[in-house]
Amino acid sequence: MTVDTAAGGSCKVACGGLVGDVLQAFRKGVVVPRVALEDMELDRARSRAGDFVHVSYLAANRDPVRYPDPHAIDLDRPNAPHMTFGWGGHRCIAMPLGMAELEVAIGRLVERFPGLRLAVPPEEVRWDTKTIMRFPLELPVAW
Repeated sequence: MTVDTAAGGSCKVACGGLVGDVLQAFRKGVVVPRVALEDMELDRARSRAGDFVHVSYLAANRDPVRYPDPHAIDLDRPNAPHMTFGWGGHRCIAMPLGMAELEVAIGRLVERFPGLRLAVPPEEVRWDTKTIMRFPLELPVAW
């Protein structure tokens, strides 16, 4: 990410796009339990009436029809709404505060360490695969 802060400028626009894209691409955790009311098959997965079915509404963030190449961070991707903070009446009331905090934190980090970069190739970053959350186990950086 290149952010011009030479004149003391803000990286709000660039960081806002980064924050939105990262939240859309990497958040995967919320599961809503439901009970199947009838036998059904969806995408080769069979559920019988009475089975517990766990639905992750955040899977919508990975819909390639809505988000081309949804697993990649693309700062040039047009900003599109995502489900990370919920939607409608179930949208997190603190979403604007959370976004503002992330934009400021990332903006300050980039201003303080303009050469910040991964110290290893991206494919060497190890990710948590044992929980429903998605995060790097470690993130080696250099600046």
